[in-house]
Amino acid sequence: MKSLTLTGTTVKALRAYFELPASAFGEVIGVTGSTVYRWEATGDAPIKVDPHTAKILQLMIDASKRERTIKRRVYDAFLKHGGLAALYQLLSWQFAKAA
Repeated sequence: MKSLTLTGTTVKALRAYFELPASAFGEVIGVTGSTVYRWEATGDAPIKVDPHTAKILQLMIDASKRERTIKRRVYDAFLKHGGLAALYQLLSWQFAKAA
C-alpha cells in the first residue's frame, strides 16, 4: 500500500462520501467523533494518524474510487442490456469486495 498524506479536508470529504456522522466514521476507523471533528478542522494541513488507521482510511479511499467505477459499470450495463445485466455487475462487484 502506498504512503498516504492525510488532511482534514480529505477526512471530511471521505466522511461525506460515505454519508456517515463523525461518531460512526470514527467508530469505523477506531477513533472518537471528537477526533474526526478535530482532524476536519485542520483543513488542508496534514494530520497525524497511527499506521492502522491510515490503512483503514486508504482502503476507504480505494473503495470510494471503485464505487464510482462500479456505479458507471452498472449504469452502462443497464442501458445496454437491461436490469439483469446491471444486477449482475453489482453482485459481481459485491462478491469481489467481500473476498
